[in-house]
Amino acid sequence: WRLTGNLPALDGGSSRATAGYYAVFEQGLWHESGRAVPRDESVAAYLQWGYADPSLCAFQRHLGAGVVWRAPLPKRGQDSLGVGVTQVRLAEASGPFTSELVTESYYKIHVKSFLSISADVQYIHQPGGSVSYRDAVVFTPRVQVAF
Repeated sequence: WRLTGNLPALDGGSSRATAGYYAVFEQGLWHESGRAVPRDESVAAYLQWGYADPSLCAFQRHLGAGVVWRAPLPKRGQDSLGVGVTQVRLAEASGPFTSELVTESYYKIHVKSFLSISADVQYIHQPGGSVSYRDAVVFTPRVQVAF
């Protein structure tokens, strides 16, 4: 990726452009279909990596991985369950902070073809990369409506 314009640098200066890199890898690990109860059960994994210019972006490196299980319960063929972990390495210019580690899990309930409800829980170790802040737990309920 590339971004142009008058961009503020972390040291107080500015730059006319910045660039970074990212990669995403997704792989199906297991799939089963054709049971008496209509459902399409599968397990997939993902891996993410990213890099940004540490003089302009506080988030210098990112590494994330996770697993998604579709149709985890026998009578819930459209639901999904996921777990993941991500670590962000912070740029030295952003201050005395080092990294932030987040673990996350969710369950998504497919209610109707246009409606789903999910609950997401995150545990954040060293929020903002600071050892001064207490670890945090964040719960996020979501309602998704497709029009």
